[in-house]
Parts: sequence; structure tokens; C-alpha cells
Amino acid sequence: MGCGWLGLPLGVALLELNYKVKGTTTRRQRLNELESKGITPYQVRIVGKEVDGPLEDFLNGLETLVINIPPQLRSGNAENYTSKIEILKSRLKRAGVKNVIFVSSTSVYGDLPGDVRETTPPQPSSESGRQLLESEHLLLTDPELNTTVVRFGGLIGPKRHPAHQLSGRKGLKNGNHPVNLIHLD
Repeated sequence: MGCGWLGLPLGVALLELNYKVKGTTTRRQRLNELESKGITPYQVRIVGKEVDGPLEDFLNGLETLVINIPPQLRSGNAENYTSKIEILKSRLKRAGVKNVIFVSSTSVYGDLPGDVRETTPPQPSSESGRQLLESEHLLLTDPELNTTVVRFGGLIGPKRHPAHQLSGRKGLKNGNHPVNLIHLD
């Protein structure tokens, strides 16, 4: 669920391993792109407490769901990401989906200095990090779901290079500190 910059290449890689792949996008113009790659496309959006699109059809027959939809809380967007995941969770349980891989972010750790590991207690310092952590908890604590959380940070690859991400920005703190970088491939 979420065939964007990360999800679409993941779907293609899974197809190459002979998995059947369904994929969602929020934009109608992307449906043909997904289909041309061999992914069965669905246009689905969760807005407020409503689902726009054939979510039940998408979930039908799925054993495992990769949730890769970002919070999109930058620029003052007041979206409630946690409620989206709550709605999605109720629908996937109704559809009988058993396994969930939830793509989260290292933003759940906030601005902790030094090495950060899975065992490091999260301390989100942004609204996005806070809602991702709440969403992780919502999925991980449900006994009917076998959930795995993957916390990515520093994603780089085509059209995403650290030099471009930081270019022109001023007042950046901790410029000499190490940073986690994970390539799309």
C-alpha cells in the first residue's frame, strides 16, 4: 500500500521473485504506470474517516500487506495519520490479512544524540514522529496481526541525494555528526 518512491521499486522487486503484487496509489494518473510494471493497481485514499476507492477489493486475498504511506505532516498539514492507520487496520482485519510490514521512520527517535538502536526508547520530537510511533503501537499491540516495523531514515537513491536535500538550507545543527543513509536498492 503506497507505490511511491520506495513502494513501486519494492513491488517490482517482489514481482521478480514471482510474488503476485497489488499496489495502491492516491493519484489516478499513476494507475497505468503500476499496471505497466506488472502490479495490479488500485486508487485508494483515506481522507479523514472515509475511504475513497476500492480498499476491500485491494485487500481481498492478501496474506501480507506492506504499509508504505507517509504521514505527510510537513508544511502545517493537519492530517491525522494515526486515525488513517486505525481505519486501515480495521479494514485489513475484516479482510483477513494476517501479516503486516509497516514502513516507519527513525524520526520516532527524535533528536537523540549518539548511536540509536532498536532497543533505544523512542522520543519523537516532531508531530510526524509522534504519529508514526502511535501507529506502530496500534499495529504491534493487536494480537490478530503479525506486525513487523521497519524504521528507515536517510533514504537516498534516484532523485534523492543528501547534497540536494541539504542544498541552500541554513542554520542546520550538528553538521559534523554521522547520519544514517540507506540506498533504495
